[in-house]
Amino acid sequence: MPSIPRHQPADQPLLDIDHFTELCDMLGSDQTETLLRAFLIDLDTRIPAIVSDCVADRHDAAKRSVHGLKGAALSIGARRVAMIAAGIERAADGERRSMCADLAPCATETRDLINALLPQA
Repeated sequence: MPSIPRHQPADQPLLDIDHFTELCDMLGSDQTETLLRAFLIDLDTRIPAIVSDCVADRHDAAKRSVHGLKGAALSIGARRVAMIAAGIERAADGERRSMCADLAPCATETRDLINALLPQA
């Protein structure tokens, strides 16, 4: 059976605009803003933990953290972060560390985009 081709993270948008628009329509602006701010906090706490766990070969902890990040990213439509997280989650233990190198820069780009969408206080 032929394998299903997997998209590369760079092929994915930082933010799925259709998903984001649907989220805004469903939740309204206040709840969407709350969810986005919670996601930003999640990025700030999970990314260092994931990288640290990968570097220290704490594979189970890394998989748990990256799974949570993937779910949070999917919930707001942060597709590229979700795809990188999914790749780290699926990776063999010895490959996970090198895959983390893509996560932090992508998280920074995603954070910047989300911050641009949020009302400034």
